[in-house]
Amino acid sequence: ETDARRYGWTEPGPGRTYFESPADWRRHPVYQVIVDRFADGDPRNNAQVDSLVYDWRRNEGPLGGFDVRDMTMRQGGDWRGLASKLDYIRGMGHRALWISPVQQTMDPMGYLGLDKTLLERRFGTLADFRHFVDEAHRRGMWVVVDIVNNHMAEMLDWVTASEGDSPMPFRMHRGGAASSPQHPERKGEPPIRPKLKVREACEKTPGCDPETYQPYVDFPFDNTWYEEGTYQGKTYREAGFAGMPLGIDDLNGTGGYWQCNFHHSGEMPVSEEGPWNWPLGKLYGTLDDLRTTDDRVVDKLVAASISLIGALDIDGFRLDTPRECAYTSWIRWRTKVDAAAKRLGKMNFGTWGELWSTPERAATYVGRGKDIPQYFYTGADPATKFINPEAPIFDGLINYNYFYWIVTVFRENFVNQTYMAFNILEWETTMGYDIEWPAFPVDRANKVPRYQMWNFCGSHDQHRFPQFPMGFDRLRLCYAWLYTWPGIPVTYQGDEQALVTPGSGLAYWGREYMGTSVAWSSLPTVRGEDGEMRNPADANNFDQGGDYYRFYRRLLSLRDAWWEPAFACLGDGPSGTGLPQEIVCADATTGERLDGIFAYRRSCAPGEWGVAMLMNLKNETRTVRCAGLRTAPMPPAIFDALAQESGRRSPFAYRPVEDIDAIRLAPFDAKALVAEEKAFPLGVESASPRHDAAASSEDWQRQRVEILFTEPVDSTRVEVEVDGVPLRPTAWEDGGRRFVASSPQEGAGDQWAAISGDGVHRIRVVAAASADGGKELEFPYEFRVRVGGPGNPIAGRHAQVNDSMIVIEEDGVYIE
Repeated sequence: ETDARRYGWTEPGPGRTYFESPADWRRHPVYQVIVDRFADGDPRNNAQVDSLVYDWRRNEGPLGGFDVRDMTMRQGGDWRGLASKLDYIRGMGHRALWISPVQQTMDPMGYLGLDKTLLERRFGTLADFRHFVDEAHRRGMWVVVDIVNNHMAEMLDWVTASEGDSPMPFRMHRGGAASSPQHPERKGEPPIRPKLKVREACEKTPGCDPETYQPYVDFPFDNTWYEEGTYQGKTYREAGFAGMPLGIDDLNGTGGYWQCNFHHSGEMPVSEEGPWNWPLGKLYGTLDDLRTTDDRVVDKLVAASISLIGALDIDGFRLDTPRECAYTSWIRWRTKVDAAAKRLGKMNFGTWGELWSTPERAATYVGRGKDIPQYFYTGADPATKFINPEAPIFDGLINYNYFYWIVTVFRENFVNQTYMAFNILEWETTMGYDIEWPAFPVDRANKVPRYQMWNFCGSHDQHRFPQFPMGFDRLRLCYAWLYTWPGIPVTYQGDEQALVTPGSGLAYWGREYMGTSVAWSSLPTVRGEDGEMRNPADANNFDQGGDYYRFYRRLLSLRDAWWEPAFACLGDGPSGTGLPQEIVCADATTGERLDGIFAYRRSCAPGEWGVAMLMNLKNETRTVRCAGLRTAPMPPAIFDALAQESGRRSPFAYRPVEDIDAIRLAPFDAKALVAEEKAFPLGVESASPRHDAAASSEDWQRQRVEILFTEPVDSTRVEVEVDGVPLRPTAWEDGGRRFVASSPQEGAGDQWAAISGDGVHRIRVVAAASADGGKELEFPYEFRVRVGGPGNPIAGRHAQVNDSMIVIEEDGVYIE
């Protein structure tokens, strides 16, 4: 059961090679994808339900089935669809993907596992997944897969003589050998021996015995009680030191369920010392908690993880709910998984943990903490005090420190908390600091500390930014910070299109499908240009010409242009260059210090001016003087790299700063001040008609197509297609930047006729080169037009909307 071959992996045959790990993960911004909510590349797999897995629930219907009207159900995304949108992701500037779990699961998101020996069949086949990974690697992208070691789904319930069914409060089972001084009978207490059973739905299914039916492959439950059993695994007391929780007796000799793969301890503890013992109970009181204190269970998880690496050629793991697993399990898991990855040539296989915790506990997972192997480590270099390069479990964490302290600055207008950005960075990067604060995560491959935390503005568990007052403007500011701050920036799918639905992602509201989903039309959230209320999630949202997509692409290009060539200097210690230096700004006229101005400067070499970020967090225009912008010597000119020619839809351009001592910041403005005009990649600024526009058949026959490039291009090297048919320019405008084509194309004959009918037509910029020949279009640019009359469900899809598609009560509670 612990052999990785059982989980689908065979040793690589002759000539099989694997994609190498990146030398430095900090170079690669991450894009987060929920597979089911991204793109549907194969509708044939939408309604599949594995009868072997779901027989016992058939009377309740196929839980996790396909229904676009219900946001808690599957929406149809799959690996073929994800592969088809890689240019969209890579074209924005992301070089790494974090995708939701891929193993067989009960829920659409993938976090309620059923079978770790199988890939999720409704996402496609093994060949589909390998094709997706190969295509990502071909574009210079690395793939990080989410895995869940803590729990399975929600199939097991409690059976106890005294307490009945769940929920059951947390308590350690006890009642072992009568000779034990801790035996309950010697203390006048009843034994505590909670048993497990399959949930009540099993009783409705013929042949399903709730006491014996095993719902999980490879992870059986067993209610056999062993009187002489001893507890395996390490638990922690309230301060993080090894030992039993307060109020719990010594468990040696008190018996246990030795053959069971799941804990029998009730709900996850919520006491003061509970966070250190969460591995012993059910998350949310419902999720079937794997007994990760047992090495036999851990070794199965190891085998399943190794299989994913070997069979799929993935490059890293994001670990869901790691604090709910036994800490000792991660040490065992990390050691074995790392060794297996290295055998395949992946010398820097990445891992990041989702750790909602105090800094004290986070430290234990990234290289310094109160666990004995880490606490007493001392190297030859005094700077390594409390840092053990051999001990870290993860390369970094999902940085909730920043999310809760800094993102609220942007999202909820806590404008006076900007100082926390620098405080947190100091806590997370200061080596030799008090041991109650974390130090740098350690790059295990290179045995050096590197700041590899995953910072984020949004995720599948949070509210969308635009739900909050002035949220659309604040979303831009948050990403301006995210992409220019140390660490690895993570972009949550849909943020680049400013999607907005009410409610938390944990309730599925912030997990919209990126493709067309007319169900959302019955829940309008924004007012369109025509004055009508609509919901952006009802459209096809792979818009490479959208305002936010282009803004993020500009920021990531800025990140590459200034910091990528010298990335090793970015934040490798408090004495290293590249760390943000706070800039204090005052009113240019009165000299009074202003709140709500977030400003800092980063440079990669002594004497280099670098990049200065200025952000106005308030809804008012301000003219500021920032002392930190004055350096000696002063560059001959300063430019704003985020300026646009005439509004948010216009092209970006370097704009000279006329007076460095009186910089005008518009409401919610962000400026990136630089001392030179470095070249950005060749790209497309905008296109007409706009992405996903609707047109009548008559209008499409007379359609004028325009494509505006970021700079003049060589007209002989531009290739544009409509549904695979070449589209020739009829004119070039704006000094060789704007491609213009009118239709129908003269001389096109049958070719144009083939693409002139009703339906969805895709216009694709396949290739282009700058006028000087120095740059080529790195990734295709695509937009589409929906053609048809009012009754056509493609062009007039809103005619299909009715109130039964997504329904909410007046108090905002989700119904259907």
